[in-house]
Amino acid sequence: FPGQRPSRPPPVEVEDEYHYEVDEILNSRVVRGRLQYLVRWKGYGPEDDTWEPRRNLDRAPDELRDFHRRNPAKPRNPRD
Repeated sequence: FPGQRPSRPPPVEVEDEYHYEVDEILNSRVVRGRLQYLVRWKGYGPEDDTWEPRRNLDRAPDELRDFHRRNPAKPRNPRD
C-alpha cells in the first residue's frame, strides 16, 4: 500500500543465536577509547542505523574491509 513501510526482515539464525545482517558500514569513531561503527542493517532504513562496537561485527568482515578501503583515514582496528 502507498505510504506503508514494507515489513522488515527478521534476524538470521547462526549457531543457535539470532543476528541481523549488515548491509553497509557508514562511519567509524572512537568513544571513550572504544571503536564503534555506524551500521546500516539489511532491509532497514537510515532511521534504524546504529553505532555498534567492533566486536558486534565479527560476522561482517567483507563490509569492514569495504568501508576501510573507501575510508582509509577513518578509525579502525589494526587487525582488520
